[in-house]
Amino acid sequence: MAYLKKRGNFWSIKYRDENNVLQTKALNTDSEQIAKGKLGDFEKLGPAAIIKTGGLSGAAGVPAATKTPLETAVQGFVEHIKTHLNSENGVKNVSVLRSIFGELCPGLEFARVGSRKYVDQNRPLLSAVHLQDLTTAKVQDYLQKILQVKDKNGRVLRGYVGKKTRNRYRETLHLFFEYALTPGRYSMSGENPVKKIKYLKLDKLEVRFLKIAAINKQLACLAEYPLLQVMVAVYIFAGLRRDEALWLTHDDIDLERGLIDVHGKTIDRKHWEPKNGENRQVRINTRLRSYLEQYKPASSEHGWFFPNPAGGRWDRDAFSEHLRKVNLEKLQFPELKANPALEMAVAIYLYSTLDWCDIVALTNKDVDLQKKVIRAKKKYTWNIPINDKLLPFIEAYCAFGDEDAPLIKDSKGNAWEEDDLDDELHKVYREKEVDWSCDEYRHTYGTQLAINNVSTRKIAMLMGNSEEIVIKHYAKFTPKDIPDNLDF
Repeated sequence: MAYLKKRGNFWSIKYRDENNVLQTKALNTDSEQIAKGKLGDFEKLGPAAIIKTGGLSGAAGVPAATKTPLETAVQGFVEHIKTHLNSENGVKNVSVLRSIFGELCPGLEFARVGSRKYVDQNRPLLSAVHLQDLTTAKVQDYLQKILQVKDKNGRVLRGYVGKKTRNRYRETLHLFFEYALTPGRYSMSGENPVKKIKYLKLDKLEVRFLKIAAINKQLACLAEYPLLQVMVAVYIFAGLRRDEALWLTHDDIDLERGLIDVHGKTIDRKHWEPKNGENRQVRINTRLRSYLEQYKPASSEHGWFFPNPAGGRWDRDAFSEHLRKVNLEKLQFPELKANPALEMAVAIYLYSTLDWCDIVALTNKDVDLQKKVIRAKKKYTWNIPINDKLLPFIEAYCAFGDEDAPLIKDSKGNAWEEDDLDDELHKVYREKEVDWSCDEYRHTYGTQLAINNVSTRKIAMLMGNSEEIVIKHYAKFTPKDIPDNLDF
């Protein structure tokens, strides 16, 4: 008779062999449910099923009879994420799983049969008969095959996805195996096969900053949004971090002395401090003063200098999203006229309620100009009205053809991966010098001060950074023999 024994954190099977000698075989699991399942398998298959490694026979130590078909496990995961994730994240993960496994199970099948012919048939898939056959080596080989290799000019020599998308695939596979390893779900033990596969470090980006012409263009495009315009002016001309500006109150702006006071505070029982806990004062330069003097903050309960529409303090992510959308429409969108497909994608994003994951999934058939609707498929099919702002772009877009073809095609005529579309858009924005965020605004302050030959020690003091960081980022921009000048 065999029975389970736990030693430390791990379970093993105790049994007597044909000579009535007590034997112990490690199960290499700390899960009692998995251990009980293996004990049942052992009792059915007998001692002959034990191999030298101490596991049960079959790949990865699992009896062949208890292996799980890969399509069963993937279908289970698809149903799991549709139940436990919101619709947007669910759609994203299902799309990634389809890219990895193909139409392996019903949950990964295309809604329209015609969409299949737009899938690159040469693109590798991660395949196996059983879930337990997917080893670390097999997953690593797959991720390596799909990764793009580029020459020094950025031309793709082979592969299918960039580093960012490859990391997304790794993340999704990690979630899949975490789901599969849940005790009692499948006969699978050991650690997550993806755990040892590292994230790829994305290509290091140099410090990006706005030149004078770009500063003027950025601020001019925000003229219809006075609060955003002044906030961006503060980020650019005072070098504040995002949260530092969001926590400013009326008392922190001293136009008479020409100073912005960045300091820790407790408001409405919430405490905040600048990074590193260091308070500082930043001089208001001539250009920033002109914006601050014209700005009339809306009233708010706690005297916020930049209140949100409800009169409270901006949530950092809500503010970034608001700024990003305004910049997208006013600064970046006009630069896409030379690329109709990208212009169409951004127009749909700006002038409808669809997210990027919905947009890349659209086919020509989903656009009904006669009824002026876009049919978006999530859990259900929704008719999204085509409003007067969006209609001219759709009417001018000449990509209509096969009704099952992707509405927004990449350079090969295939549907975009969401991350790759994002990368392509940012590539265009950077070429046009309109791809800015709070990080670049702050870098602009440090860089322009360095160009004006302000000492690294003074820049560090004004920015609330260490001098080492300032030297690393900005010292290379410092010319020689020019007096300090804080205006630009």
